[in-house]
Amino acid sequence: MNIITSLDQLAEDNTMILLDGSIITTDYNLDSVEIRVPDFAKHIGAKSRVSIRCGGSLGYRGISSNQIRRQKRHVEYLLGFVQQNSHVITTPDVLDEYATLITHLGSVQKIHRNGKKGKKEKLLEECAEIHREIYGTLHAHLQDQTWPELVNYIREAKLHVPRRNILLKRGKPSYSPEDAGIVVAAMKDSFNLESTIAIVTQDFDIANIVFQLGEDILMRKLSKPLEFMYTFPLNPVTVYFPATTGWIPEHNVQFMVDSKMNIFYYQEGQNEIVKFNPSVGHAWQRARE
Repeated sequence: MNIITSLDQLAEDNTMILLDGSIITTDYNLDSVEIRVPDFAKHIGAKSRVSIRCGGSLGYRGISSNQIRRQKRHVEYLLGFVQQNSHVITTPDVLDEYATLITHLGSVQKIHRNGKKGKKEKLLEECAEIHREIYGTLHAHLQDQTWPELVNYIREAKLHVPRRNILLKRGKPSYSPEDAGIVVAAMKDSFNLESTIAIVTQDFDIANIVFQLGEDILMRKLSKPLEFMYTFPLNPVTVYFPATTGWIPEHNVQFMVDSKMNIFYYQEGQNEIVKFNPSVGHAWQRARE
């Protein structure tokens, strides 16, 4: 297993890839100074009640043409990626969340529909159309996420909350049905021994759910309705994040965790994938790349 790979190679190596909405608008490298610039969706106001003010033909105060152009290049790649790979899918909950951005972009465009369009308006119009095409393609690839018993377990066991000083996020962990649903959709396919399943996200809540669900399966801690899972040789569900460097423009991704208790480990310049032993609380087997 490679620590770093490309999205294209990931699609070639796996029979199912689940895209989390958090990566669709992430168009900068995570080690870049550009990380100080708000994510495109947040900046354009799609996830807030902040009104978008228009200032003349340029419009969309606070967001530059370069930012929209950068987003356009990113989603152009993603559109081709999802169109060429029918096994790149998502869930209804993720699409519902993505629809917020689609709807908001339409509202912003409407401001200038009958007025003079500058370069920024034209760029945003092109960008919005690409987002609509991605949405339509992913809608055709929807994956059933219905499994109430597992959703309930994820929520009640608080699997999104890290149990140890690993897989920590900057903000406070928070349960969401979107996170649970994408893991459930992946786990449903893990019963198929011919499947190889990857989730692409940058959400530590999802990474924690996958890692700690794997731990509870291994340690036989599941609730009674899920105990049948102990008798099946489940295939691993693997979580990848955008690579710290190389996400843009190469669209490289980095292994983080899987449901078999493998986890990315970094120390003193060494990049490793290690096997975690929950019974002793530390990594017990290293497989250096």
